[in-house]
Amino acid sequence: MKLLKGMIGIFLTGLLVACSANVDGENGNGKGEIISLFATDSSSSYYGYNVGIANAISTLNPEIQVSVVETGGSSDNMQRLSKGEGKMALGTSPSDYQTYFGEGDFKDIKNEDIRALWYFVPSPFNFIVSDSANVNSLEDLNGKDFSFGGSGTSTEKVTTAVFETLGIQPKSYAGSMSDAQAAFADRRIVGLTKTGTPPDSYVQKTAAEQKIKLLGLTEDQIKSITEKLPYIGTNTIPAGSYEGVEEDIQTVQFTMSILLDSSVSQETGYKMWEAMWSEEGKKIWLNSFSAAADVDIPELTLGSAIPLHAGTVQFLKENGYEVPDKLIPPEYKEVN
Repeated sequence: MKLLKGMIGIFLTGLLVACSANVDGENGNGKGEIISLFATDSSSSYYGYNVGIANAISTLNPEIQVSVVETGGSSDNMQRLSKGEGKMALGTSPSDYQTYFGEGDFKDIKNEDIRALWYFVPSPFNFIVSDSANVNSLEDLNGKDFSFGGSGTSTEKVTTAVFETLGIQPKSYAGSMSDAQAAFADRRIVGLTKTGTPPDSYVQKTAAEQKIKLLGLTEDQIKSITEKLPYIGTNTIPAGSYEGVEEDIQTVQFTMSILLDSSVSQETGYKMWEAMWSEEGKKIWLNSFSAAADVDIPELTLGSAIPLHAGTVQFLKENGYEVPDKLIPPEYKEVN
């Protein structure tokens, strides 16, 4: 009986401790928090980044434990955040913007509580075509079979929006990225869109199947796209990035983000930035994702089209950055 009472006492003590912890940062003050980070498919390099960031934050702030959850990617993550299933997620600038403002495919899950914690890497659009396809511009794609990106992905959705903006009408090939790569190798399609920072392994593999060209955009085309799609930026793919690419390619990009719900405290967001941007923290996450080694993450983050997290604003201001008023959320508090 004494043993039973002792075991019950231990159980109740543990239950009280667990209940006192802040799950997913709700009303968090940076103490005893357990936060789920909705990531993406475990085969993606971005999943590795999420694991690295979670390790950096939890290692340097033991009171904030971040647990990575495999998901279907940014579109799935927006659904989860909007349903209140968690407080932290991987995103993209298009899905962030459309979810916050309730537009496009995300009009039914409008969520003004999401905040950009930071943007960590640009993802330029590679418009890939076969060198033998007699395609030298995006206009030449009209009427030709072309993959806009994996079905249901942000790449496919943004490529569709880009083509609609420019009045270009290829025949859309439906399928996964693996399907598109096989169709390109078999010459069933003239090309495909792939987002990714060079050297992107998928583009390299595609170039190994047959000689490729990357289609660039004119200044007028870029202006039309960025005016119509405020979540899209510009990028240059350097000459020599891939075999067959002999000159700089002007293109567009979206950016990858880490999001927090507005209910996660300013202190917690600030501590996450401290961990991520510290030299010790960088060593941890760069070991999982070296593609962002040379990215100016603060400057990239200041290009956000949705409000920043309060902790982000505090960190950037304390480190000498000027944060535009439109990016400062109403819950932000000045810290003396």
